[in-house]
Amino acid sequence: YQRRVHGSWILANYDAGIKDSAQNAMMIEPGMDMMPDDQQAVIINEVQHVIDTLWKDFGDGVWMTKLMIKDTIADITLQQVLTRPTEFDVIATTNEKGDLLSDALAAQVGGIGIAPGGNINYQTGHAVFEATHGTAPKYANKDVVNPGSMILSGEMMLRHMGWKTAADLIISAMDRVIAKKQVTYDFHRLMPEATKVKCSEFGDLLVENMELDG
Repeated sequence: YQRRVHGSWILANYDAGIKDSAQNAMMIEPGMDMMPDDQQAVIINEVQHVIDTLWKDFGDGVWMTKLMIKDTIADITLQQVLTRPTEFDVIATTNEKGDLLSDALAAQVGGIGIAPGGNINYQTGHAVFEATHGTAPKYANKDVVNPGSMILSGEMMLRHMGWKTAADLIISAMDRVIAKKQVTYDFHRLMPEATKVKCSEFGDLLVENMELDG
């Protein structure tokens, strides 16, 4: 059994009137009822330890003013990023699971064709910005794919560099073109009565629509 203490979750249950540590443990640990007695005892003891050590300083809702770290398993996380996206700010995970999660999240805004990516070292200021998708060789030289992911990665880079006006121009142009339903094939199949354009044509439309709001 791997130790996983869900401090804020335990305190939230305690706030809600669940004073019994065994019942609290059942709520935070999926499949606990299928574990051997010794493993169940470990989890119950951990729950009680959290209550004994944290309740005095963080009980009665004080925990909600602190940074909450929620430890969840991959399958429920993939569901909740789609059904409860506002509950997630930062997701720390392995590379493989991060790849799955980023694609699931990208689907909520139209797909990986429009999802930007940035790798930022906030201590040194160094950063690399790139599209979240791969190379997709089968689409090479066909002028059909959505350039949005790469363009918005550039927008993130400009904003990181402090070039806010240039970054705002890209966002406003992207908003206008998509609002006019002038989109590449991936968005075209999702938007009724849209006009399908080529990759290069979408870029030209962005340039034509670069105008700051207000």
